[in-house]
Amino acid sequence: MLTRLNDHGADATWITKDEIAFIVGLGTHCQNAHARLSDRRTIPNRKTLLRKYLKAARHRQIWDGLDREACLDMAATLLVDEKKT
Repeated sequence: MLTRLNDHGADATWITKDEIAFIVGLGTHCQNAHARLSDRRTIPNRKTLLRKYLKAARHRQIWDGLDREACLDMAATLLVDEKKT
């Protein structure tokens, strides 16, 4: 079972909503971090991170009650949106 710390520091079950929030946040740190760290290391862009999530998800066997299709649909939708920009 996947767990996370809730607002009170106690273990809480990682649910589909949490996984989708993680997916939505992929690469959002890059915009600010890229300007500061670009000369020290390569930071993957949002498109790359979404592609890697989708690729890894194909091999993921344990979803622990997460809605696999909802997660994959969100990642694919966000990737399509990124490709339009």
